[in-house]
Amino acid sequence: MKMTMKKTLTAGIAAAAVAGTAITAPTQANAYPVWVIPAIIGGTVGGLAVGAAAATPKAYAYEPAPGGAVYVQPSAECRLVRQQSPSGAWRSVRVCD
Repeated sequence: MKMTMKKTLTAGIAAAAVAGTAITAPTQANAYPVWVIPAIIGGTVGGLAVGAAAATPKAYAYEPAPGGAVYVQPSAECRLVRQQSPSGAWRSVRVCD
């Protein structure tokens, strides 16, 4: 029992010495962390991209309707029909006779 206590005490003192050395060891001062320069560059590029996207006019994917009158005959009978899409999902489609 005496030998086990001596080993435990020796291991505890060694661990305390190593921890004390690690805490008190001087480190080199570094005014610029590694992430500062990439963060500045990334923020600038991202800001330019967002600004350019906001400044460009919107592009529309449709053509305007032709001029002139458009006549639509109203239908009296419309119903909703369930239809399966090519992806397999079900959707409701309005069908007018």
